[in-house]
Amino acid sequence: MLEEVEKNHILNVLTRTRGNYSQAARILGISRVTLHNKVRAYGLDVKTWTITQ
Repeated sequence: MLEEVEKNHILNVLTRTRGNYSQAARILGISRVTLHNKVRAYGLDVKTWTITQ
């Protein structure tokens, strides 16, 4: 359950930053490397990081 919360939070931040890893990592308070590792581990899809308006 905690992993799902973390996954959703990362996805939300990446969506808000339009996939900008540096900005997202800064918001999340983690390094870019850690963010990349978590994205890979959770299998997040880059296509979902853009907000359609």
